Amino acid sequence: LAANAQRLADYLETGAGAELPLSRVSYTLARRRSHHKERLGIVAADREELLEKLRMAAQEDDPAGVARGAAPGDGAAPLGFLFTGMGPQWWRMGRDLLGSEPIFRAAVEEVDALVRERAGWSVLEELLREEAASRIQETRIAQPCIFALQVGLFRLWSSWGIVPGVIAGHSVGEAAAAYAAGILSIEDAATVIVHRSRLQHRTEGTGTMLAVGVTEARARELVRGREEFVAVGAINSPSSVSLAGKREVLEDIERELTSEGIFARFLQVQVPYHSPGMDPLREELLSSLASITPRPARIPYYSTIRGTLVEGPELDAEYFWHNVRDTVVFHQAMERMIDAGVVDYVELGAHPALARSVLECLGTRRGSSLPSLRRNQDDRRTLLGTLGE
Repeated sequence: LAANAQRLADYLETGAGAELPLSRVSYTLARRRSHHKERLGIVAADREELLEKLRMAAQEDDPAGVARGAAPGDGAAPLGFLFTGMGPQWWRMGRDLLGSEPIFRAAVEEVDALVRERAGWSVLEELLREEAASRIQETRIAQPCIFALQVGLFRLWSSWGIVPGVIAGHSVGEAAAAYAAGILSIEDAATVIVHRSRLQHRTEGTGTMLAVGVTEARARELVRGREEFVAVGAINSPSSVSLAGKREVLEDIERELTSEGIFARFLQVQVPYHSPGMDPLREELLSSLASITPRPARIPYYSTIRGTLVEGPELDAEYFWHNVRDTVVFHQAMERMIDAGVVDYVELGAHPALARSVLECLGTRRGSSLPSLRRNQDDRRTLLGTLGE
């Protein structure tokens, strides 16, 4: 492989390939050459960058943007797609892809039309706002924008031949995940995301969430006796939990844990997701989602509310009420997917929010968690880097 990289660099710099457009070179390498087991994937913007990375790879000194590995055999384990929840969104997410990837933009425009019809505002306009005018941290705006981004990423990955063997979504990510798995039509998924975000927006300022570095058992001890005010919002890994509820009660818990030297940090949210603070929304949410008609999943779907593989028709209005109110048992769903042999995952979101939890769930098992996008990094370069991996 190293010798092959060196030969290619020489050919592209001084040989017959020196005048060839890189698009023709990459096409020939991808479509007109045998693909051997040992492989390199290189992301480069121009010939100079490509030559530099090829020569470094020839010395087995791989810089950023170079993926190296052995292709699996025919019995390769399926890839998992994880749709992230609230938190990673930021004002410029997906901006590069809107200008460079027609498939991504078409998906966002389709979601934009559905949200306009249901909510009267434009996802596309919100995604294109400058930072000073951005409303991306408002719940009613953030969730449909996250949904649009995730639908666009799913369709783009699919167009490149990267398709999941299993799917899961974390909290708000379950709307796009259910669409990707074929359980909800794009129209029904848009209905879920619009009403979920609209109603949760009403609770802004009534509570927050606290990330803590404790086990599930310890988290439930901390909540005991305070159930009227706080709840275990999410169990993400063996030692990563989020608590949700009234800020003053969570502040008491934060002081208690900090005095013990245990990690505790408030999340930048003003809504007590997955807590008693959601209870007043139940009846209106159920009536707003009464029309959705879930179908059998086309791709195996692991529920992060039930922590198990589900068939698909279970994801009705009642299910999405529990998606709003109940604990996100991401750790439990991960354990089931890992037990099924899935150890490699791609996150679909604006920034990798679940990677650490995925690796903690994997433990000593060899696997990976790759991002679709990273905050403050070029969207397309990040995507292509993961495509190389």
